[in-house]
Amino acid sequence: WKTSCADGQRPTVPTMEYVPQIWGKNRLTNINASLFPTAKYLLAFNEPDKQGSSHVDPELAAELWPNMTQLAQRFRLQLVGPCVSNAGGAAGWLNSFDAACVARTGKQCAFDFPCTHAYFFPEPCDGLPSWACARSMMAMIQGLSRRYGGKPVWITEWACPKWIAHVFTDNGHPAQYCDEARQLALVAQMLPQLDAADYVFRYSWDLNRWTGLAWSDGPGSDVVLASNNSLLSPRDYPGYPSTLTALGQAYGSYSIACADA
Repeated sequence: WKTSCADGQRPTVPTMEYVPQIWGKNRLTNINASLFPTAKYLLAFNEPDKQGSSHVDPELAAELWPNMTQLAQRFRLQLVGPCVSNAGGAAGWLNSFDAACVARTGKQCAFDFPCTHAYFFPEPCDGLPSWACARSMMAMIQGLSRRYGGKPVWITEWACPKWIAHVFTDNGHPAQYCDEARQLALVAQMLPQLDAADYVFRYSWDLNRWTGLAWSDGPGSDVVLASNNSLLSPRDYPGYPSTLTALGQAYGSYSIACADA
């Protein structure tokens, strides 16, 4: 499946399921309805808890939520809740959002799936606080599920992020980076756990293809992703044959070992 932060973008592979996304508050008044009739799900605000992303005030998000549910009902879509940057770190935003919903309607805002991003450093994770380590990832996701009555969670982004190097130095340790080996380690450590968890509905690695157009790839750049996050060769661009990176091969070749029924 595929989604996009931009309105009007369709999947480049016709057979791929497209999931429309209302990225920020302004997208609710600028709907490209042609994207909805074949969809099954609707993603809501992307990282509303972060200034560098959609940054939607929780009280405003609660005020706008009836419009979101009406849109989902109009096209018979299952609705995904606001997708926070980290369900643990964004607990304050979620608390305010839930409280605002209750204040307006007497109950929590309605959606079918809670949603979070999950950026962590693989084990071994010496020199980092526990919240940044892969060992905390599943507990964070499960906690979000329990918060909303056991509903299964969408993880629309997960990876080892570039900014983790700053967490090392902020805690008095030499910087360590999410190089290819650590991306591969995170995939190997977490894919089996994600697939085994009944509280996970869907997950998506971030990102499928690094273009190098929007972000700097230097080690000192304070952005989330780098070329070694890419599942497809960074030198390939849309419209050209795609080549899997070593990370893409590892991610794509993973399969669930099913027990005999």
